Amino acid sequence: MLFISIIPAILSIITITEKVIIPFLGTIEVTQNKTEPVYNPESLNNSYVIAKPTDIQESNDSYFFLTNVSTLQNSTSKNLIVSDATIEIDDIQPIKEADLEVSYGLEDNKLIIFIINNGLENSKDSEFELLVTLEDIDQVQNKLSAKDVENLFLTKTKRKDSLYSGDILKSFELNLSDELHKLFENNEKYHAIKFEITELVSNKKFEIHPIYYNRSAKSFTFGGMGAGGRDKTAVLLLDINNASNKYSVPVNKKIAANSTEQINLFIVPNQSSKIIYSVKYSTSNSKCTKATKKIESTITVPLYNTSYSPNGPFFKSLIQNQITRYQHNTNSNLQKEIGYDYKKVLDSH
Repeated sequence: MLFISIIPAILSIITITEKVIIPFLGTIEVTQNKTEPVYNPESLNNSYVIAKPTDIQESNDSYFFLTNVSTLQNSTSKNLIVSDATIEIDDIQPIKEADLEVSYGLEDNKLIIFIINNGLENSKDSEFELLVTLEDIDQVQNKLSAKDVENLFLTKTKRKDSLYSGDILKSFELNLSDELHKLFENNEKYHAIKFEITELVSNKKFEIHPIYYNRSAKSFTFGGMGAGGRDKTAVLLLDINNASNKYSVPVNKKIAANSTEQINLFIVPNQSSKIIYSVKYSTSNSKCTKATKKIESTITVPLYNTSYSPNGPFFKSLIQNQITRYQHNTNSNLQKEIGYDYKKVLDSH
């Protein structure tokens, strides 16, 4: 899997703005866009629903779980509590596909890279190519030839293999050799090494975090990668095989008078699926926002609880168990450590 942020990008361009006159409630302004609807919950009632069954938004794909972000606007002089979210599911279909991704880290002065088929379909006859680039402090990049990579890291740059569903393969082991250290010591401008793996059949690319040379310690390390916390306002755990067409999820979030609040709703399925759904919110004064347009999303759910960050728990478990190749469910103790549990995924993301 390409290294990307798990949270889907939120469009900032407002696409719909309308004023609605409702007797005794005055003028309200409802503003929404495809991924971030803005509502006034004080003024909208149950009958004010403009979503149409044919309004299907552009597909919104995500990994592990789906994040639906709404900003609710309270333009009154009273505080409000958003009590719950109602999710209506129009359609849900399980999907099966291969899902190749990488897990990597530094261990014993080596960069070790595992490739995992985290999906339910096989990936046969794959070919992986490793590219390495040296970067200096002026961001000038020097792409190494395959021969240079072999000499400096003592590894081949290509590997062919088949990864069946649940296979884990130690694909590349790059020695951070004495020659590599000498190269950085003799070239004071060099400060980082970038890596990229490409699966040549599909042209899918996997980005690896750069490693940086610490001259005082004479060692390589990953740069700082802070992870921000998430406001898990509302969470729906979704069993695909026993799904209902409507769910109510508690929110209990206060919106102060004349202010706005962001509501993060997480839809967490137990297997990969394509979902068409809509959301609306209820408030403490028994009012409801209008429903969002129908949203179509594909959520990829893995077999293993991998980590985007280097040297994560998944990587460490593979190292501790001396894994060079692993097949799904062949080691019960290891499986407990690395197996994916959709009920716990938000604890680690």
